[in-house]
Amino acid sequence: MAAFNVAMSAAATRDVAIGAAPARDGAAEHAAAIVEALLRSAAAAPTKGDSTSTPALLEACAHVLVQWKDTASFARMQGMTAAEGKGRFSLAQLKAAGYSARELRAAGFTAAELDGALFTTAELLAARFSIAELRLGGVTAFEARGAGFSAADLRRGGYPAVELKAIGYTAADLKTARFSAAELKAAGFHAAQLWNGGFTMADLKAGGFEAAVLKAAGFRTSDLKAGGFSAAELRAAGLNATDLRAAGFTAADLRAAGCSVAELKAAGFSPAQANDAGFARAEIEAVGVVRYSGGYDYGRFVDCCWR
Repeated sequence: MAAFNVAMSAAATRDVAIGAAPARDGAAEHAAAIVEALLRSAAAAPTKGDSTSTPALLEACAHVLVQWKDTASFARMQGMTAAEGKGRFSLAQLKAAGYSARELRAAGFTAAELDGALFTTAELLAARFSIAELRLGGVTAFEARGAGFSAADLRRGGYPAVELKAIGYTAADLKTARFSAAELKAAGFHAAQLWNGGFTMADLKAGGFEAAVLKAAGFRTSDLKAGGFSAAELRAAGLNATDLRAAGFTAADLRAAGCSVAELKAAGFSPAQANDAGFARAEIEAVGVVRYSGGYDYGRFVDCCWR
């Protein structure tokens, strides 16, 4: 072994770049460079009386080759598949031996493992991992979008709306990708952005936007009513009986929302409409009515007006 060490040192000083090739898991290129250097040194070495003689250099060559035979590079040259090498060599060694991301995927390595072994996004894509596997493997939404995946693809892969919003997708884009209003609300989109992106008022309501927020954002009361908000919800949001009547709610709707006879009177409903809505005669009369010549029409307050 002493002769081997001296021979290696001598070969390295004879203007031969033993370390010129990168030592990638004892890869073929590196082993070949060392052996070539040693053989050229052997050719120039004295034949006897020197620890760096031809026999010593040839011994060094044999030692390098024996070491190389234990590498993934040599095993690959002998026909070993990535799957066969999985339990024998590390992922880093298999990558260094030249196995592609696709071969390693077929051998059972995950995208996360390959990403950790410094495969590029392009290599992971070439390995045909699914978008969900790529996400778990560390591929960002930005990288996936740059690789040609659509917003719908990213959604199927499990990327949240907040990440897609951060890389420039609009509410309209994400609606097309079948994200819900609730998901976009959670991602930080405003109601107006969703509305302009094609979501309906019913979508906004289902997505968790409250009537008060929508009213403050400038939406019309009629839009809120069309979206399914009840008179009670709108009244709780600060709308009065006049607003509710203008939006198309009936006297019965207002009574169900908790409005009083006085509020119906202020909104312009007649005593008869208040009576039809279910208010008792005593409640209506307490507000004050004026009877016309026709009388109450059997108590329905027809031909009456407010005092």
